[in-house]
Amino acid sequence: SHTLKLQFEPKSSRLSTCELIPADIPIDDILSASKSLSINSSSSVTKNDSIKMLIREIRMRLQAKRKRESEIMELKQLYPAVRIVFKKDSYKSNSNAKNRRTLETKSTSAAQFLNVHVTIPNAIVVCLEMDADYPLPYTRPYITELVGVMGWSDDEIRSITEKVRSAKKKSMKDILVFVENLAKKCRPDDGVKVDK
Repeated sequence: SHTLKLQFEPKSSRLSTCELIPADIPIDDILSASKSLSINSSSSVTKNDSIKMLIREIRMRLQAKRKRESEIMELKQLYPAVRIVFKKDSYKSNSNAKNRRTLETKSTSAAQFLNVHVTIPNAIVVCLEMDADYPLPYTRPYITELVGVMGWSDDEIRSITEKVRSAKKKSMKDILVFVENLAKKCRPDDGVKVDK
């Protein structure tokens, strides 16, 4: 369970800050949006409205976290080599990442992006990035990179990467299966070259 502590501005009903205990998801962006609601909206917006928004969005993010953890556990059963990496700042120059919300971390001041690296049997490492709201319906994993080993050429990896990004799969598992299928078509021998 979680506890949410609220703090209001002195002699005011305006929300100042909040703290989630344990702090296992980022909430800075939610707090900012909630505070903006009371500042920028009409006078009909009350303190309760901003607090309701804050609680609703935090609950949704916690729900997303639980679903995401279940999906990662499933992936670990299918792919023994699954590595989770937390990053504070990710792919700033990538136009596909500019509008994504802040991402999962173990504290609100630490890492904000969750990357998952999965090694599939075709000798390819699939690098995925997710925001804190994944897998809610309006989100999807973004494939940041494919790394081919054991003989994969840059052109082959680039071709598979473009096809995967164009497919816009909605889950990590869907992406991994899609990469596997593309790799098998490209290399029926599972991507392993044997020198004769």
